[in-house]
Amino acid sequence: MKVIVLSGISVILACTLNVAYAQGTPNGSYSAFSLSYRNTTLSTPICVANECHSALAGPSMLYAYQLMPNLVLGAALSSVQSTGSSSTLKSTSNSFFIESVAGLGSYADVGVLLAPLATSLQACSTLIPSCTVTNDSGIDIGVFGKVFLDETQRNSIELSYDSVSYQRSATQTFIIGLSLVTVLGDHHRFSLAAEQLQDSNGNNTSNNLGYGYSYLF
Repeated sequence: MKVIVLSGISVILACTLNVAYAQGTPNGSYSAFSLSYRNTTLSTPICVANECHSALAGPSMLYAYQLMPNLVLGAALSSVQSTGSSSTLKSTSNSFFIESVAGLGSYADVGVLLAPLATSLQACSTLIPSCTVTNDSGIDIGVFGKVFLDETQRNSIELSYDSVSYQRSATQTFIIGLSLVTVLGDHHRFSLAAEQLQDSNGNNTSNNLGYGYSYLF
């Protein structure tokens, strides 16, 4: 079954790459080193011993290189944590990704993303010193569209949609994202991003709000 899924993903990515090359050069720059900070609010708190955690926060880092006009390769790391009086909850993830990006006219870019990823959830209690770690891995398939708000292409709005399938969990995660971006000078990009995560039944599982800085090169 996994072979069939991976083969299907390969076909989708190959078709998208062909479409991207046919559409033309992207309007935006996608080579960047990015640092951001994210706040995550859980719809259902996670309890460790007698203490429940409903919000986590922490940094993330991303490196992307525009290998060709329509092809971007990169890697991302993130970590969010909640520390209470008697317990700690920490979630980390890392991924490698490939993006195919195309320009539509002078005011829009569209693209698709494929990213193998690994996640880890660590819950520690100080009452009875112990930690429980849950590891998983999966595949993120996403699409996005970016609209530039002026001729200088320094201000833009980006909408994204991702589907994440995990190996150990039978539940898929769907991520809807909205970002506001502005570029100052030739190399400095600032962003404000919001995400909603849903399960396969359409129920909201968490919300993310973050801000970031990127150095474009």
